[in-house]
Amino acid sequence: MKRFARSERRQFARLQFDGSLAVAPIPRSLFNTPLRVVAEDLSEQGVRFVSPEPYPMGARLVVDLDLPDRSEPLYTLGRVVWLVPMPDERAWRVGVGFYSLSMSTRARLHGIVAGGEKRRRAS
Repeated sequence: MKRFARSERRQFARLQFDGSLAVAPIPRSLFNTPLRVVAEDLSEQGVRFVSPEPYPMGARLVVDLDLPDRSEPLYTLGRVVWLVPMPDERAWRVGVGFYSLSMSTRARLHGIVAGGEKRRRAS
């Protein structure tokens, strides 16, 4: 099986996060309903999750993310920037970079990630 490797290029802090999100390919159709998955980590620029489906590199997705601050969900657009098969090869770890974020949404994500980092260091 072909492996998709990635190099470490993170520019933003990440928060370990096991929240719920729904992803759906763009363009949406009757045949690609949103897939409900669990996130593993979150930054102000993207999210990592495990999916039973491998999305193509560069695929555009609609992302509906339930945030840890229990506020309104975040609806945004993302692009698959990396994917790696899980050891059992029945699922994929997927990295999605957000794009078209408003300044207020980016600030909201920054606050959530920074708050999580402070709590993690304090414990």
